[in-house]
Amino acid sequence: MKNIFHQVEVFFNKALSLLHVQQNVGGLDVSDHVLRFAYYNGEQWRLQAFRLAPGVIKDGRIKNKDAFRIALLELKAEVFGAKSGKKKINVVVSLSSVNAYSQVFSLPLLSGDSLEKAVMLNIKMASPDDVAKMYTDWQVVGRDTAIGRCDVLSVFIDRPLVDELTEVLSSAGFVAMALESKALILARMLREKGASISHDQSYVVVSVDDVGIDFLIIRKGELYFEYVNLWRDLMDAKGQIQMDVFTAAIEQSIRQVMNFYGQHWPDSVSGVFIAATALYEETRSAVIANVSVPVASYTLYFKDQEISPNWLVAVGCGTRSINFGKRKKEISLLSVSAEETYLRDRFVNFMDFWRVLIPVIFSLIIVVLTGTDIFLARVQVTVAAESAAALKNGTIPGVATALDLASQFNQSVMFIQTIEKAADPKMPTVSAIADIASSSGITVTGISFPSGSGTITFTGTAESEDQIFSFEKTMQGDSRFTDVDVPLAGIQTPLGGGAFSFTMTLSRAK
Repeated sequence: MKNIFHQVEVFFNKALSLLHVQQNVGGLDVSDHVLRFAYYNGEQWRLQAFRLAPGVIKDGRIKNKDAFRIALLELKAEVFGAKSGKKKINVVVSLSSVNAYSQVFSLPLLSGDSLEKAVMLNIKMASPDDVAKMYTDWQVVGRDTAIGRCDVLSVFIDRPLVDELTEVLSSAGFVAMALESKALILARMLREKGASISHDQSYVVVSVDDVGIDFLIIRKGELYFEYVNLWRDLMDAKGQIQMDVFTAAIEQSIRQVMNFYGQHWPDSVSGVFIAATALYEETRSAVIANVSVPVASYTLYFKDQEISPNWLVAVGCGTRSINFGKRKKEISLLSVSAEETYLRDRFVNFMDFWRVLIPVIFSLIIVVLTGTDIFLARVQVTVAAESAAALKNGTIPGVATALDLASQFNQSVMFIQTIEKAADPKMPTVSAIADIASSSGITVTGISFPSGSGTITFTGTAESEDQIFSFEKTMQGDSRFTDVDVPLAGIQTPLGGGAFSFTMTLSRAK
């Protein structure tokens, strides 16, 4: 049953995408050397990387805006096709090369404005720079009602750096929904996707990537501490990192992190997870030599798709993007909150939906009316043929049925005439003949127009021959018509009583 619902959801999402109602979303990981984009197509993660030229981004700061914009456009074309240049892509972004500063502080159990005022005061004191030069956000990561305390995580990032990034992203058609730190993403992915993780225990994550070595403390699924060793701090004069220096950095840092944990929390660390894009075995050996807890690889699976460590951040961003409504209150380091971004996105999607739906509805109406017109034309031909055959054979019940159908058809013709009066120049003539026939007690069974300006043939029924001749005289006296004639041979006398059928020829006055 779940599989059926999943297939229906995939089909519905694809239909909305084809109508350009549902916007494409994904996760974008931006580092100094490579762009990584993760896009979930409803079945699995589609992962696309684009290597940046040297010097385009350095230490997370854009040095060449034009080259960065071109790289974003080429990445989008590889994922969504060559015609996606103007397509808007909603993304959750992470700057892997930037160490977003984070700090956890404790407050009494507060709520509402009191909590927010206390948090903002602590944020001003904890900010690594003038708070006006930073983008910052926060969230409560833990509550302990027994001691009346709550833990608040605050994150800071340089304001000009973010403004410059979002400007170039926007110019390339990427709409930033949220910006979050690599550490927060790794913590959330471990909490939500780690198969052997207990939310009541604490873990240490060691991440080794192209930026440096990152040590995280995760308590009850939340980020509580981060310590970073950047590669540039470990390089020698030649810009190289010796293996013994790398190993020493791992060993010293893991001991410091474990000691820091023991000084702040009474419970023990339950395990260490290693997310290494390279040097995994060397990192694992150095960690095992300095801890007494289980050490495992930080590798996640979505269904049967393995997510390798170098894609954890991009997929983590993508995971938040596809469930953004549920995560709008999580930390975002943009000029507006993630909740405001979410509401704006919902409004834009709502307007786009009606902008697409209204033309579709009108198109369907046109198709239905066209089909109705064709159907009525066929009914007219069928009724006329059946009426003529019935009158010729003297079948009175058939005549009655044909007359009833003809009456219904006449009403339909008058309705269609009202709709198509502006489009068809013959309608005024048909309307005039029909009005005179109606006032003379004549029932119309058919009006035939030749191509061009030839003789019009009119067929109808009347209760008596006098009624037919009176109708003929009225038509002859109308200045809009000429050559009005009712051949006597065209008057059919019914057998056994009933209506008289006749044929009239006439021309429109010039």
